[in-house]
Amino acid sequence: MTGLELEANAKVNLHLAVGERRPDGYHEIETVFSSVSLSDRLVIERAPGSSRLELDVDGLLAVPVELNLAYRAGQAFLNRIGAHGEGLRLRLAKRIPAGAGLGGGSADAAAALVGLDLLFDSPLAASDLALLARELGADVAFCLRGGLALGRGIGDVLEFFEISHPQPHLVIVKPPQQISTAWAYRALDDRGARPAPASLDRVRAALHERGPAGLGGVASNDFEPVAFGEHPRLRMIRDHLLAAGAEWAMLTGSGAALFGVCRTEAAAAGAAHAVAAALPADHQVILCRGMDRGVVVS
Repeated sequence: MTGLELEANAKVNLHLAVGERRPDGYHEIETVFSSVSLSDRLVIERAPGSSRLELDVDGLLAVPVELNLAYRAGQAFLNRIGAHGEGLRLRLAKRIPAGAGLGGGSADAAAALVGLDLLFDSPLAASDLALLARELGADVAFCLRGGLALGRGIGDVLEFFEISHPQPHLVIVKPPQQISTAWAYRALDDRGARPAPASLDRVRAALHERGPAGLGGVASNDFEPVAFGEHPRLRMIRDHLLAAGAEWAMLTGSGAALFGVCRTEAAAAGAAHAVAAALPADHQVILCRGMDRGVVVS
């Protein structure tokens, strides 16, 4: 095998409760991750004549190579298997908006791990690959497998669900502003006490009984008060999604993207059209649906 192409699927948080800050600086969270069909495309190729890992990025975001999570994942994988001096090229087409709470960088890192593992004939056990993903970031651990999962700890303790309910259709809205995750956690800590989150038993029961589309009224996102306070337009976007027919709508991650959940493709298309007409042209409106995998090999 000389190369392969992969789709790196984004994620949304269908529920997100943030606990107290831990001594190590991280926060305990309880969340429901869901992969969605919005994706970046990653091409991995052997590069004869080269002795290093190269990265080309095209699209929505360009950061220094050493900070790109796909590149860091590639370096970590090659170091772990001892493949030094191997010439490889990563070509990444970015379509997942940055600073949105959609896990684009984590998805890219997961795709790099999956693709390199295939390219090198699976030298790592699944448990070793998962450990490498966790070292890169909590969301990478989810994106490596993807689908639907309840996350605890810092989001890296995962309980995956096999749900028979149909995948929901989503309308994602990304406004022009970005929200720093570090800022969001600090702002949340500064607010002090917050309402008790929905119990995991209620969330789990709702998922099994009604599927992801049925989490409305049970799910919440603790970042909404600070995000809406700093950026009042975000609350307006949520209201637009609900008025356009979404069964429920919420911020994903720490934002700034929001999503509305619909049960049918037609309902989602109608909601997307109405929301796009109501918002300025600098707001991205994206139709997608839930996915059962985080990385798809083309």
